[in-house]
Order: sequence, then structure tokens, then C-alpha cells
Amino acid sequence: MTKPGGFRAIGVSLAVVAAAVAGLTGCQADPSGAGGDEQITLQFWNWMVPWESELQGAIDEFEAENPNVTVEMQQYAFAEYVPALQARLQADDDPAVYMPAALALQLAEAGRTLDLKAELGDEFIDQFYPSTNRQAEYDGGQYAVPWAAQMFGLYYNKTVFAEHGWEEPETWDDLIALAQQIRAESDLNPVAIVGNNPSQLADFFWPLISQVEDDTELAYALDALTDPDVSWDSEPVISALTQLQEVVDGGVFDPGVLSVDQDAAYASFYTGKSAMFYFSSSGLTGLEQAAPDFVQNDLGVFKNPAWSSGDRHWTGNQAGYTLSVSANLDDATKQAALDFLAFLYEPERYEAMQNRMVSLPATVASAEGIENPFVQEFAGWLLDGDGAPHISFGTGTGDAVGTGVTKIFGGQGTPEDVAEEIQRAVEQARAL
Repeated sequence: MTKPGGFRAIGVSLAVVAAAVAGLTGCQADPSGAGGDEQITLQFWNWMVPWESELQGAIDEFEAENPNVTVEMQQYAFAEYVPALQARLQADDDPAVYMPAALALQLAEAGRTLDLKAELGDEFIDQFYPSTNRQAEYDGGQYAVPWAAQMFGLYYNKTVFAEHGWEEPETWDDLIALAQQIRAESDLNPVAIVGNNPSQLADFFWPLISQVEDDTELAYALDALTDPDVSWDSEPVISALTQLQEVVDGGVFDPGVLSVDQDAAYASFYTGKSAMFYFSSSGLTGLEQAAPDFVQNDLGVFKNPAWSSGDRHWTGNQAGYTLSVSANLDDATKQAALDFLAFLYEPERYEAMQNRMVSLPATVASAEGIENPFVQEFAGWLLDGDGAPHISFGTGTGDAVGTGVTKIFGGQGTPEDVAEEIQRAVEQARAL
């Protein structure tokens, strides 16, 4: 993967991101006991708050097998995580095992995280979906591994759809027509979406870039922005922004979408105020916890609409939840951290945890053991190859795209103007 541009100092890069805001071969972890007899403390940082009990159960099991190691888990809400991590990294006090958020490539370039391919071997790395690995590949190494994969789609109220005879949309034009039908035949909002978070609005937009040319390479190139022939103010990006504008102007979302937070979007859907809800596979956990009866009786899910009938239904893939190991560790702590990471991904344990968490596994083998029918559906899309990039890793890209997409949702700029603004903002961020 090409190097991310504009990276000079970890402090500068983190400030940009914070402003915007997821039988081994080779040199293996030692399964016989982490670090020998030396007493070791590992700090494990993440924002997987809904899965706290599952993670703590795995920690307890690891500590029982490795009595010389204590794993201290620190969890934050998503919005608080990057600023907290920023402070730790700037103080050169890295957690041993942590989620690098959108910093994976920048931390790799700075030498702050370990190459897990070198440390744990190809067999460990190759168990994950290639598309979720690619986001953290740098200079031939692998600097983070996915905890859970993601696929986005439209959750829908199948009971309401059946009562009205509404049909699954094949294309974006079909979705716009369906939205108009829903407004004409009911008092429902067509699609609930998290609108007060620019990064989550960008999640909706990114797959459109892959849909324009029926390929994911442009999205990767735009994120890296190291190819002089690729720019955000190019025609494919303008086409994607134009399609987004047509969806917004077509009444697909609530007029007050920019003030809708995640809790409100969830509630609007499962309380019957919205016919559909755009979110990733990770939304299943929240729906199961908040409205189990609704999930049991009324929930359905279908793919992202396609650009044209018969085209691939490109949708956001990658992994928001990824794990890295700090390169700033002494030998004993490094070995314990690698042992802990390998322990979490032992196939039987990992598959069982993902099932209990109602999560989309990031390993290919675990897809065969999925029990939840909705997760099975998402996994099928991923195995079919419908996954497209939706997470920004390049310096300044996330902030610029989120701001630009928010303007389209708010009716504050034309696709051409927004495309130019994104290109200019990314260039400025990388010139710092």
C-alpha cells in the first residue's frame, strides 16, 4: 500500500484526527505462558463498551492461564477515545494493546506499532478477510488486525413493508421512489441515519465512490492521495456527490437529519417512526439490547442500493474495531502483549465471543459458525465481494470528507464546490 502523505510528527497527525472526531508460523507468540515469571501489567485500550463483559471474561481467562500477567482494560465512548489516545501517545506512554482508530497507517509510519505479520506470522494474518487487513497494511507489514468486520446496509421494518406492499430498492433511484411512496402512504420517515456525526455521514457516502467506477481502487487512492493523477475534485467524485445530493433532495432522510444522534436514530427505527435505518452490522448489538422483541418479529435487512440495476451493491466494509500492539514495550511486556492478542483470536474462543456479541467476525473461518441470521446475511455480502472502503486513514481525509458530506446533507454546497473544498482541505492538512 502506498504511504499516507503529509505525516511528519505524531503530534501533528493526531491533532488532525482528533479534530475530525474503527499453529502459527514465523516469529510466534509463546502460548506456554506470557513473559515467564516476571510480573507484567498490560493496558488494553478500546471503545468496545457494549462488549465489556465479553472482553473482561476473556481477560479473566487469560490471567488465569498466565498468573504473572495483569490486563487492565480501559474503555471510552467513541467520541472520547481518540483525544484520550492522543494524550497517551504524545506523552510516549502507549497502551500495550489498543485500537489505533483511523491512525493505523500514521502510527505504522512513525514506528509506534509492531508489524504483526513479522511477529505472529503469515498464517495468523491470513485468517482475516483481505479487505479488512488492507486498511492497516504498510510497507509490506500488518500493523493492526480487525476485531470485527463491518458491512453496511438498510435495516427495515419487514412487518410495515409487508402491510404496504413496499419492495426492496435495487438502485438509488428505486430508493428515492420508495421514499416518496412511504411519505405518500404513511406518516413514517423513510430512512433514519446518524446525522450529527460527520464521520458517520461519510460512511454513507464512501461506497458511492466505488459504485461510480464499479471498483474500490479509486477510493483507496483518494484516501492515500499520493497519485498525482487522482484528486478529490475529479469527475468520479463529483458524480458520487451528485448521487448523494439526489438522495438527500429526494426526501430519503428527515429534513432535520443533521441534528439526529445515534440514540435518536436507533429509537426512530425500532419505535416505528422510520421505515428503514442505515447502519453497519455493528448496529445489531444495539438493536438486540434496546429492542429484542422488534428484532425477533419485525427486523429485516437488505443491501445498499446499486448505482444501476444489475451492478454490484458496493457497501462499506473494513473494520472500525482493530487492534495494534505498541512498539514501545520492553521484551517481556511485548511478548505478553502478543500472547494476549493471539489468545483473543484462538479460533474457538473468537468465534464463540463473536456469536455472543452478535458481531460480524473478521476471520473467514468464523463465518461458517455464525448463528445469528442477520449476521449470516451480512457475512454473505462480504463473502460475495461487495465490501468497499468507508474509513479514512490518510492525513486530513476524514475531516475533509466529513465536512464536505455534511454540506451536501445540509444543502450548503454544490457537488462541484464540495469536491474542490475536500481537495483543498486535504492538501492543506498534509502541508502542515
